[in-house]
Amino acid sequence: MGGFALRRPTLYEFLLTAIALFLALQSVRNVALFVAATTPVLINTYGSWWREYVAARKWTITLPPRPLFAVVTAIVLVVIFGTTALRVGSELSASRQQQLDATTYPVGAADWLAGHPDVGTHMYNQYGWGGYLAYRFYPQKNRQVFIFGEAALMGDQLLNDYEDVQTLRPDWRQILDRYGVDYVVYNKGEALANVLATQPDWTLVYQDSVAVIYVRAIPKS
Repeated sequence: MGGFALRRPTLYEFLLTAIALFLALQSVRNVALFVAATTPVLINTYGSWWREYVAARKWTITLPPRPLFAVVTAIVLVVIFGTTALRVGSELSASRQQQLDATTYPVGAADWLAGHPDVGTHMYNQYGWGGYLAYRFYPQKNRQVFIFGEAALMGDQLLNDYEDVQTLRPDWRQILDRYGVDYVVYNKGEALANVLATQPDWTLVYQDSVAVIYVRAIPKS
């Protein structure tokens, strides 16, 4: 919206930007849509402003001779293309992807769960790991995630319950009991993990630099 300070937008440009911004604020996945929708608008806005600015001051821009200009442009494009290709290639390599996964997602914790299929019946997991854990274990019943990164599907009640547990509000134990949670996959060093370490009914069964797994036995009624 700040770009419109340079030039008054048309109604179409304003509505397109406003709708795209609303969608981006509603969900992170819509940020790409926002960028795609607003980039042409910003280019048009700044381009028109710059043309008017130059015309008002009667500036003239002298370009180098065409052959020289073409050679310089080609060299710059080759350098940009080569640098981009090398960068993208290194980021998309299998080893690089595995390295990023291992530092971002609970790969080791998931491997441990895969090796102990009889441990746990209901999981409580970190919000950002839900998609990864679902990908690893679907459709195993005792590996269903508590929550994953699709707020619209989760519903307000589940999101509020998740927040109560992760922020250790007074009802966090009751929420885990209500959902029958008997194992937790969470970030190492976070408040919830640190508190679970002090609870006599919770046992640390796995930890690495990224994640911890705590298991408890729920008394049968």
